[in-house]
Amino acid sequence: MLPAAQICLMQYGEVILSESFGKIDQQDQIIPASNLTLFDLSAITKVFTATAWMRLVDREAIHLDDPLCALCPEFSGIRPILPTGSEKSIGTYPEHANPHYQTVDASKITFRQLLRHSAGLPSNMELFLLENPQQAREAVMRTPFVYEPDSDVVDSDIGYLLLGWAIENLCDTNLSTVIEDLILNPLHLLETGFRPLESSSSAPLPQPVEGIAPTKDLLWRNKWLRGEVNDRNSAFFNGIAGHAGLFSTASDLAAFGQAFLGGSDFLKADSLFAMTHSQAISRDGRLQYGLGFQLWSDDQAAAYKALSSEVFGLTGASECGLLVDPQRELVVAFLSNQGLNPHKLVMSTPFTSQLIRAILNDLQ
Repeated sequence: MLPAAQICLMQYGEVILSESFGKIDQQDQIIPASNLTLFDLSAITKVFTATAWMRLVDREAIHLDDPLCALCPEFSGIRPILPTGSEKSIGTYPEHANPHYQTVDASKITFRQLLRHSAGLPSNMELFLLENPQQAREAVMRTPFVYEPDSDVVDSDIGYLLLGWAIENLCDTNLSTVIEDLILNPLHLLETGFRPLESSSSAPLPQPVEGIAPTKDLLWRNKWLRGEVNDRNSAFFNGIAGHAGLFSTASDLAAFGQAFLGGSDFLKADSLFAMTHSQAISRDGRLQYGLGFQLWSDDQAAAYKALSSEVFGLTGASECGLLVDPQRELVVAFLSNQGLNPHKLVMSTPFTSQLIRAILNDLQ
């Protein structure tokens, strides 16, 4: 069973289900989760970063086909395409790579490619093992490629780290403030925000730690985490990053998903279409993305099989997910503090899959 969970369903713009389950005190198991309990959104943070970008595109502050190096000039130069897994050596690839390696001009990588996960970048890097955040940032700026850009789709935390830094350079403020101004305030998402590890940060703290569902990190911090982002790289950057770090409730997350069903001026029509329709497909055809959202695939394990083929959404490594079905005008937001199979639009534990399938079947 899940230690704690929330689910919120909206249909035709109205909340039709909002429930909480489980306990949020990891030892005594006596404090129940409520609809105000905060959960780590994990990779769903990426969709907020993408949405902030598209809001800036709508304002013509930036263009999708502008190169990343326009805002992050360190990300430039000719780089090798190394075999997958080589990125684990973080920044130690040779200055003069094997001449048999293909190369990529990093200065040609665009924001569009980063948003749709087709930029050729690795999925992740163990940045938290480096000496300090500055060294980690430099490693990301020097990272080699692992495939030819636009030849495949690989869900990349590294790409969204770069998007987060670029948006900070563009707006001359931290990512937390940008997301608050462009998304949280306009949509009245009062229970959503980053929780920086250092209290001196100006980022909002949307609840004391007692109201937050804990997670556990057994590989680096070796402790229960409460109000501290589980993602190690995000934590290394003080809990504010483009790929992970936001906390929220299922009701706030559902309200965020509702914004992508149209009917408002939150996003221009072209931006809404680009985020929610296919912009890149993996070589094997099983993974496709809009600019931020993952789209329907043929994965037989996916919980959204009960929905239409128009579904888009994203999941995160703390067993959380946002699914939006335009055909049924339905939004499903599910949050928990138990791990899942990341980077797939599928709830992986039997309990979660069965719960969501049962709820959706009742709606039919």
